[in-house]
Amino acid sequence: MFLRFLAVTLCSSVFFFASCTASFVVGVNILTSMDECDIAAGDAPPDFFTVLAQSPYEKLPLRVTFADMETFKEMKEHYSFLLAEPEGELVYSDLLRVEFSAENISPEEQMITLNYFGDDFSAVMKYRATDKQVIPVYSKLFQPSNILIALPLAFGIAYSMRFFGKSIKRKTEETPGDGQ
Repeated sequence: MFLRFLAVTLCSSVFFFASCTASFVVGVNILTSMDECDIAAGDAPPDFFTVLAQSPYEKLPLRVTFADMETFKEMKEHYSFLLAEPEGELVYSDLLRVEFSAENISPEEQMITLNYFGDDFSAVMKYRATDKQVIPVYSKLFQPSNILIALPLAFGIAYSMRFFGKSIKRKTEETPGDGQ
């Protein structure tokens, strides 16, 4: 009786939709976690890691990639990595914007979080900043391609469960006298 119930459940359209959705959500989360870096624990900062630098002469901070930071510091000595505003948003185009928040750890140090929204990826970056120093802490990347990769995996898992349910259903129909 239990096997027949299991077979009917696995073959149902509602279960197919639920298993496909659950597999998709889990797949996207797994793929996204693969692009997560705990830099404080020793992971290298990714190429896209971005920091903000503030000029005393301008209201809005500038974006600087971590890889270009040494060159930037040599060329722009009057800039500081401490932000004047505790939070804000930089809009560069319809397809690119950066939200930031700065939490004061001490008068000379901030913990800064950037939420980067671009057309090719979105990312979260955290770093500790002093006037002239940046220490990366964390980054997480989300790419739209994760959805395209997770979708066929979700269908594959859902169809596998449905196939398994149909094979159980065939076996229970072939077996006479199962306690009905």
